[in-house]
Amino acid sequence: MLTTSTEVAFGQPSVVVSPGPSGQPQGSPPLPPAPPTNPEQQGLVQSDRGDGGALSKQPKRKRLMWVDWSRTQAVWNVVCGHCWWITRDETGLSGFIAHPRNLPPWDESSRLIEYMVFQGALFTVPIFFLVSGYLAAHTFSPSGGTREGDEGPRQGVCGAVGGFVSRRTARIIPPFLLAAAVDAIHKVASGRGGSGLVVDVLLSQIWFLWALFLIQSLLTPWSFAVRMCAQDRQGTRDFAIMAAAHTAITIGVSVALDVAFGVSGGGRFGWIVALPLVSCSAVVLLAIGGSQGHIPRTAAVALSIAGTFLCGIHSVCDLNDCPELERVNVNLAQAVLVIILMYMVGFLAREVEDSVVKTLSGAPIEGLAVCIYLLSSYWSAFTYWGEQYMRNNLWLVTYQAKPVYQLGLGPQDPDPLMEGGLGASWALARMWFWVAANLLFAKQFCDVEFHPWLYKHINSSTIVVFILHYPIAQPIVMALRHDQGIDNPAELLFATLTCTFISCFAAYFLLASNPFTAFLAGISPLDDARRAARRLFGE
Repeated sequence: MLTTSTEVAFGQPSVVVSPGPSGQPQGSPPLPPAPPTNPEQQGLVQSDRGDGGALSKQPKRKRLMWVDWSRTQAVWNVVCGHCWWITRDETGLSGFIAHPRNLPPWDESSRLIEYMVFQGALFTVPIFFLVSGYLAAHTFSPSGGTREGDEGPRQGVCGAVGGFVSRRTARIIPPFLLAAAVDAIHKVASGRGGSGLVVDVLLSQIWFLWALFLIQSLLTPWSFAVRMCAQDRQGTRDFAIMAAAHTAITIGVSVALDVAFGVSGGGRFGWIVALPLVSCSAVVLLAIGGSQGHIPRTAAVALSIAGTFLCGIHSVCDLNDCPELERVNVNLAQAVLVIILMYMVGFLAREVEDSVVKTLSGAPIEGLAVCIYLLSSYWSAFTYWGEQYMRNNLWLVTYQAKPVYQLGLGPQDPDPLMEGGLGASWALARMWFWVAANLLFAKQFCDVEFHPWLYKHINSSTIVVFILHYPIAQPIVMALRHDQGIDNPAELLFATLTCTFISCFAAYFLLASNPFTAFLAGISPLDDARRAARRLFGE
């Protein structure tokens, strides 16, 4: 993943503008690291008006290094998971997924890796979309101005929305097209082309890119409404238009999910109302609180987090009715809703961050910490695997009510701990535990550059690693196993990861060496390519 932090949770290091002496607020779009001779390093940055505008003075930027490391580890988790699944297929372990993993040919090392991958799948994709929303709030600029100093859509509501979406398009679509081309070539070369090629490409690992673009586009009116509340503009006509547009969009999304997947037919009404109920209630709380109502603003974030559990009040469709390889089924509705709500939580968390800090400053945090510590014997519950009931739900992991393995005993009844939505809710609780632990650790200990060169290139290479790892890893696994004779799944996995990352980093440096390929791969913004074109053609 790799574009700027404005649009995608990959790419150039995240930045936030510190208030200048004139009170200029935060949130100017981030720019990629550049040599000291570049205008950006001299305090000159490109305007965000969408016209390639003139360079203007901006305050010095503070990098959000912990956010950069958070999004990079999320992508690396995805890479590790994909490489393990490829290894599992190549070594024949996938043929035994329908049986308990405590039987041969599984051994302790392969079981450990399987557990690690399932554990990571609980929170990796949700944390990516949460960080994406957080970063989007940093740089969200309705009128091309800066964050809190925006006076609103100067060119009108429609023009502002169009400008916002066009900037996202310029940042996300080029790397998506490159990723789609690479994946299509890989599938055709491996004999998996055909009439379903387009669908296979869209539902492959690159779904991250177009899904993020759609979510950001659909939530554009909501983002405007949230920002207007922070500016005490909730009584304006523009706010009413944005709030009404968002209500119509969320209801339309819910109806579309119901029609496409028959959500209500299975009695899963909580999934249908989750998106409009949570998002609109958050806007209402923000409108009540305005820019200074810290408790209502904090409550909006808390409500959004709690609202994700509406996706867990019903049991998911089990493997008998919704096989794991059947990607389009009713469970897809739950997976889609979770990532949309996680993006919203991230956006809200950044938008009302100051209010949350002030609200919590008066709370008895120390007493709560002591209580949590005294209950430490229960912490291990958040590492509970529950293999007998755990199943993949596309990019998420959840629990179904009936056992996955029948053990030759015939059909078994649902477990009381997993039925009635308890299993799905427990998966969401575990997700939130690990999301919180991950982000708190990053903010406390990883808000450091570590090493300037490594910091820049490790974080900037994320999109290239994401795009190329899958088509690179598959032939590497086959070559290591058949040519080098590495049969042990654990050894094969770590050898594959090493070769895959080296290959992806080499491709990154090659693509980054040219401003046009760097833009196409999402390494640098469009303005860099425009400046290079002007220099090339002497304009």
